[in-house]
Amino acid sequence: MQEKIKNRAYASGAKRLARIALFTALTAVCAQISIPLPGGVPITLQTLAVVLATIVLRFDGVIAVAAYIVLGLVGVPVFSKFGATASLVSPTGGYIVGFLPMAALTAAICEFFDGKKRAAVKLTDAQNNADEKSRREQKRRNARRTFVVSFIAATLGTLVCYVFGTAWFIELYSLKGTEKTVSAVLSACVLPFIVPDLLKIALASYLATLFSRIR
Repeated sequence: MQEKIKNRAYASGAKRLARIALFTALTAVCAQISIPLPGGVPITLQTLAVVLATIVLRFDGVIAVAAYIVLGLVGVPVFSKFGATASLVSPTGGYIVGFLPMAALTAAICEFFDGKKRAAVKLTDAQNNADEKSRREQKRRNARRTFVVSFIAATLGTLVCYVFGTAWFIELYSLKGTEKTVSAVLSACVLPFIVPDLLKIALASYLATLFSRIR
C-alpha cells in the first residue's frame, strides 16, 4: 500500500515538473517570435506564454516563469532574438523581470476565485442532485467564469509588469546620464503594446477554458 502511494506521489511530482518544464520551454520559444518596433521594444509572443503558464498552472506557472528568467541569467539564449544576460540588464530588461510579479499576481487572483468556484460548484451539485443537464449548464458557467477571471487577473498582472518595466527603463537611462520622461517611455514601451497584449490575454484566457474542461 505504501509502495503504491509512493509511486503515485512520484508520478504526480514528475507530471508537475514536466508541465513546468513545458511552459518554460514554450516561453523561450515564443520569445523568438517577435515584431520589431521603432521604440526598440519588440512585440513578442513571450507574454502570451507567461500568461498562459500562470493561468493554467497557477503558482507552478510562476515557477516556470522564474526558471525561464534564471536560464537567461546563467547565459542560456532564451530571450528575444536568442539574447541572454545582456537582454536582462538592458533598459527593457525590467519588463522581463516584471514577468515575475505579473505572474504572481495573476496566479493569486486566479487561486482566490478558484476557492469561490469550488464552493459554488459543491452547492450547485447538492441542489441539483447531480442532474446531467444542470452539470452541463454548470460547466458552461464555469467556462465563462474562467475566461472572465483569467482575463481580469492577467490584465492586472500585465499592468504591474508595465509599471515595473517602465520604472526600470527610466532608472537605467538615468544611471547612464540620459533623462527619459515617463510620457516618452510610455509612448515607446507601453502604448504600442496595449492592444496586442489584450489580444494575447484574451487568447490565453480562452485556451485556459479549454484546459479546464479536460482536467
